[in-house]
This record gives sequence, structure tokens and C-alpha cells, in this order.
Amino acid sequence: MALRMESRCYYAAVGVFGQIARLFLWDRSGVLVSEAFDYRTNPAPLARFLKAMSQYRNGGIDATACRILDITDLKALEYERLERAIHLALNEGLLDESMAKKDKIYLEMWVRHVVSRSLAGRGTRVWLAIPADGDVQNIEFVIIKDGWREADPWSKGRIYEEIKKAVKARKAKDDVFGLPKCLTASDIEEPGFLHRTLASQVKSVLGCKSAVDRIHHRCVLHTVGKPLSRFGSTFELMVVIRDVAKSLQELSELGINHQDISANNILINASPEGQESPRGLLIDPELASVPGMPDYDNELKFITGTFQFLSIDRLAENGTPH
Repeated sequence: MALRMESRCYYAAVGVFGQIARLFLWDRSGVLVSEAFDYRTNPAPLARFLKAMSQYRNGGIDATACRILDITDLKALEYERLERAIHLALNEGLLDESMAKKDKIYLEMWVRHVVSRSLAGRGTRVWLAIPADGDVQNIEFVIIKDGWREADPWSKGRIYEEIKKAVKARKAKDDVFGLPKCLTASDIEEPGFLHRTLASQVKSVLGCKSAVDRIHHRCVLHTVGKPLSRFGSTFELMVVIRDVAKSLQELSELGINHQDISANNILINASPEGQESPRGLLIDPELASVPGMPDYDNELKFITGTFQFLSIDRLAENGTPH
């Protein structure tokens, strides 16, 4: 629950079981548990733990996503509240000045589209947001997608960039039809450290090969969509599916395989612009196989994606390319 309620890099706790205590640390790679110790005869581990928690990294809270204003009205977007939020964020020191100069600041709205329920894994969180320096009278919404990617493969931002390069090399346009435009993407770090799970240290010290090393990654998407389940008519549903099929076709022509098609990765465009604008959006290409990747041929052979949406033939013939 604590990992879901607010953006955290980790969550630490003490478990007391009579005279015995254990120390716990959860992050997106799993949970690390200390040996049991008697805190009455050996209080030093507990004292060191409590001292460290009071001084180190905000107790695990993600300092790059801070709360500046509690907007409780869920029915309407009030301009004066937005103006107040922007004023607080930029003029009253609630955001670090060096961060404001280095990175573009976004204000999260009340709409939180997705919050992962799992304790481990990517821990995806998706917010509707606006640029803090934007025109309040002419609001331009964006989607912020936050998660913990595996350390070894390319990041989602790198994949979006490589797709854009491939499109430019073969076509006169910049984007794949129906693929949201990525405005910015980066691994998250604070001064002095990168947001990373303890898996790499666990592997080297304890030899635990199953731990997945993860890095905190965030991207901002220009196009806003709504869940496929909210289609208004069968006609709208079929138009969305058609547009996504066109997206997949364009990616295939570039040698790119999405590899994670599911109902959750298809959205309905919330604000299509004109008849040529796609009604269906294809999202989440982070598992895609892209030419230029290390070991690209083997990437095509991995079984990835959402199990319920994998083809039966693909499951039966593990080892053959997609």
C-alpha cells in the first residue's frame, strides 16, 4: 500500500516479533530481509537502522515527484487553482532551483490513470499533467509515465528515439502513425545517485541470480488517450483497432516488432486533430525489438508481453522469431 500511495524508491520497516526483530527493505526488485536479532541484548542494528532512516534519501520517498498542492475538486479544472499551483511551484521555492533549470517541470492533475498493484516489477504509474510554464488559458495536457525498467535492455526513451531515427531514414515524416510522440525521457537521478534497486548489489554480494536489476525511468508523452474499454460504439472500437493495425504495419516495415500487444496497450485518442489523425494509439514499446539492439536476432525469439494475448503458435514454438 505504501508503494502505491506515493512515489517511492524503496520502503523500509522494522518487524518486531516478541523479543526478536528483523529489518525489511522493499524495492521494485523484491524484498531484502535481515537475520533475526534480539533487540534487547543487541540494540545496535536497530539504532543504526533508525538513524539511517532519519538522514538518508527522505526515507525512500521520490524527491523528484513532490506534492505542492492538494486539488480536491474532481469535477472541474479551475484556472485559479492552476495559477496558484504554478505560482507555488516556481516562485515560492517548493521545487529545487537547480532541478527547475535543468529539467522541464510538469504539474500532475488529479487524474491518475494507472498505479501498479504489484510489490515488485516495473511499478508503472501514469499521470495526466500540464507543463508548469504553459499558458493556463490554453492548457496543453501531457501524459507522464513513470516506472522501473530493467537495467540491461534499452530504455523506453532510447526505443522511442531509435524509432524516430528509423522513420526519418526511410520516410519524410517524423513519427509512426498512431504511436504517441515522446517529448522527453530519462532515467531518474538526484544529486549524487541514480534511482536504482538493490538487485545489482544483491547479485554481487549474495549471488542471487533471480533478482532483476531495475532503474527508475520517466517519459512524457504528447498524446493523451483513454482506455480501450471506454469505446462509445462498435464503430469507434473497429476504427481504433484499424489504426493500431496500421501502426504495427509501419513498425514492421522498419524492422521493429512491438512484442507487447494487449488491450491495455491500445488507447482511444482523447483529442484527435482532423480526419487524418489516428483514433487508435499504440503505447508501451519498451519490450520492442529494434534493429541496432545488441543481440537483435535473439530479442525476436524471446517470449515477452502479456501472457493472455500471446499467440498459441508462438507459445508452442519457443525459439522461433516473432
